[in-house]
Amino acid sequence: MLQASHNASLISGLGLLLAGAGVVLALTATDSQNSPAARLGSLLLRGLQIMDRSLRSERFVYRHHRWFGFLISGGATFLLISAANASVGLSSMLFAVKTITVSITMLILIIGVTVFVRPSALKPAEQWANRQISPFPTSFAGCRQCGVLLIVAGALLLTV
Repeated sequence: MLQASHNASLISGLGLLLAGAGVVLALTATDSQNSPAARLGSLLLRGLQIMDRSLRSERFVYRHHRWFGFLISGGATFLLISAANASVGLSSMLFAVKTITVSITMLILIIGVTVFVRPSALKPAEQWANRQISPFPTSFAGCRQCGVLLIVAGALLLTV
């Protein structure tokens, strides 16, 4: 069992080392704008930017807010009833998890009722949550550091 775990960490470490070296070498090759690697990188960035489009669903949700509020409140109520029917003799750790779950479910129930009754009351929270955060890079400028981090992570896994 220990040997299998050690072999898995060796393979993972070698994989990370190779991936990091590949990233660093590919980015070094993309420094010249006419290289095939640079053209491939710009094609990849265009593909990622297509996936980064914003999808708006607010109009549909506001138009059907009673259904959404009912579904959210119903799901939260179901979770609360399930938590109430859970076994009584729980250990302290499970009791803490149950307490946290019930607290979060109560918050979800309040949000569901608010969506059902007056969804515009959640507008400030919605504006905060709808910030556009792009998970994809707009350029490969900071990716060289990612390659170095992959190499370091691979080296650390090899020492385990």
